[in-house]
Amino acid sequence: MLPTSSGNGYHNNSSSSNKRFRGGVKRNSRFGNESSNSRVSNSMEEKQSSSSQSPPCTDFDMAYFQSYSHVGIHEEMIKDRVRTDTYKAAIMHHQKYIQGKVVVDVGCGTGILSIFCAHAGAKRVYAVDASEIAVQANEVVKANNLTDKVIVLHGRVEDVEIEEEVDVIISEWMGYMLLYESMLGSVITARDRWLKPGGLILPSHATLYMAPVTHADRYSESIDFWRNVYGIDMSAMMPLAKQCAFEEPSVETITGENVLTWPIVVMTPPFRAELQ
Repeated sequence: MLPTSSGNGYHNNSSSSNKRFRGGVKRNSRFGNESSNSRVSNSMEEKQSSSSQSPPCTDFDMAYFQSYSHVGIHEEMIKDRVRTDTYKAAIMHHQKYIQGKVVVDVGCGTGILSIFCAHAGAKRVYAVDASEIAVQANEVVKANNLTDKVIVLHGRVEDVEIEEEVDVIISEWMGYMLLYESMLGSVITARDRWLKPGGLILPSHATLYMAPVTHADRYSESIDFWRNVYGIDMSAMMPLAKQCAFEEPSVETITGENVLTWPIVVMTPPFRAELQ
């Protein structure tokens, strides 16, 4: 069965029992029939065939996607001017690789990066997101009169169907400690399914660093707090407080004065190991 489409670039597979996590563009819908679709090369068909058995959507996946349905997390990211301006600058810096090309935005959220790519002259942008924010992304695309360029696909990268190879993959996949949000796997999946040999991935590389830090105020708040609580000696709680402090991540804003020595490289994720 073909996916439902409102004719405005938004696609969602209503026949699926988990329809919020599925969708795609089929042949005979957006680009004409199979015989006329010269964009699908033999290598593309091989990629699609090899990825036809997508992993099941687990309860963890559903909870993860649902967490991105709330507007608050997207507001926080977009208001981070350093993050957003850097992505916009990177897109414009690579405009010659984007103009007239086909782009996939993995985890598009509100669609802001997809729209940046459209403004940079992309021929077509597939904006993919498995959460319900995809519905709002489609409204944003319509409000900016870009439905002829930006196609919102409501589903997982493993499930949606794009019947052509793409030139560029863009994604804001990085989280705390670089890998926390678990999005890198989706970028790699998109690369293996659709990216042309020699295609562009933005960002194309990342490096995770680690360095020892000190934070006396934070230590005092979490550990020394237990020395005297309402006049009661609760220092017996301090060993447990220390254990919990070192077991759980703490997201903090610190200065250079808090860093005790030069950082070391922990890892560099293999974005393009298979693209030579």
